[in-house]
Amino acid sequence: MSESPNKKTKLALSLDWLDDHPNIFQCIHCHAALKRVGSSLVCDNRHQFDGTKKGYFYLSKQATQQTDYDKILFEHRRYIISQSSFYTPLIQTLTNLLNKYLCPNSVVLDAGSGEGSYLHLLNHALGLATTLIGVDLAKEGVQLATSYNGELLSLVADLANLPIQDKKVDVILSILSPANYSEFKRVLKEEGLVIKIIPESNYLIEIRQALVQLGFDIQEKHDNQAVVEKFQEAFPDFQSQLIDEKIALSHDALNHLLLMTPLTWHLKQEERENLIAILPKQIHLHLVILIGHKKTAK
Repeated sequence: MSESPNKKTKLALSLDWLDDHPNIFQCIHCHAALKRVGSSLVCDNRHQFDGTKKGYFYLSKQATQQTDYDKILFEHRRYIISQSSFYTPLIQTLTNLLNKYLCPNSVVLDAGSGEGSYLHLLNHALGLATTLIGVDLAKEGVQLATSYNGELLSLVADLANLPIQDKKVDVILSILSPANYSEFKRVLKEEGLVIKIIPESNYLIEIRQALVQLGFDIQEKHDNQAVVEKFQEAFPDFQSQLIDEKIALSHDALNHLLLMTPLTWHLKQEERENLIAILPKQIHLHLVILIGHKKTAK
């Protein structure tokens, strides 16, 4: 069946988004403001970034690199986040936090957004209109995220050189991803905040224990102390909130989870099936939410 001639392309949806949200982005080379010219973003110094047919912009000095984060992995990630119940408590907690801190038309940046699932779910859960931006260096994830074009904008970008002007963002989400706190502080408004989600000691512990049982050499418990200390250095008066639940998952969902998590990337299909066979039906979602306010940051 041919696509409706009235249906907008992904690129057209991105261009509409840019028209509705001007004066947010800056050039990654000279830091001058970027403006939309045709299907490109252009600065006064004539640096130009063309929108791709797939509907995203590449705003990174880094060349595309081959990584373990391929399209298939992001498809499994989308399934676990969007179609299973595993991360539902996280989505609910983030929704409550954002509804507390945000005003209408606030700007939310997901730093390490992957295929855009968290922003997509939050967009539908939040009770107010919000400007949503996702950035990730993994092109495969951003390409998949363009299925949400129109409700958010996804960019290939480097957390160490964000293509965003100073003091434009209200909330930065860093969900199980690396962070660059100096860049985060630069793009945050004075009253802005960072919400960082990191694993706690029992996160996916059933998978870790089952791997040990099968003879794999792996640390049974996750240690996040170094990550917490780094966050505390940036935001000394940070607050924290714990999510500690066991979530029932189907055989299909467990398979998606094992294909998503780096813990089990190395497994062959037979090894993965052997692992599923000895896993309990409930898996631990054990996360810490760290909340840091720019106004109290160092």
